[in-house]
Amino acid sequence: MFVRDAKALCPHLVIIPYNFEAYEVVANQFYDILHKHCNRVQAVSCDEAFLDVTDRVDEDAEHTTSVIRQEIFEAIGGTPSAGVVANMLVACHTNC
Repeated sequence: MFVRDAKALCPHLVIIPYNFEAYEVVANQFYDILHKHCNRVQAVSCDEAFLDVTDRVDEDAEHTTSVIRQEIFEAIGGTPSAGVVANMLVACHTNC
């Protein structure tokens, strides 16, 4: 949501400044971890992505997801959410 839209809905909204450089560092760590595990990463935002792991069919997708989540938690400190679905169409609908 754009700030102007948020202020239209909530005129007393207080906007707190953010540290873009810190976001960039964390986003780079996040994407480095994703690329370590997958060659096909589609970025959605600074903290959201879709991964196509069909080339890793011999591996357990849920285990791979757990490993990626743990690495993100250890590197960044946040608790990431993740899901495993059969195709991009389902992923897009599940994400909405």
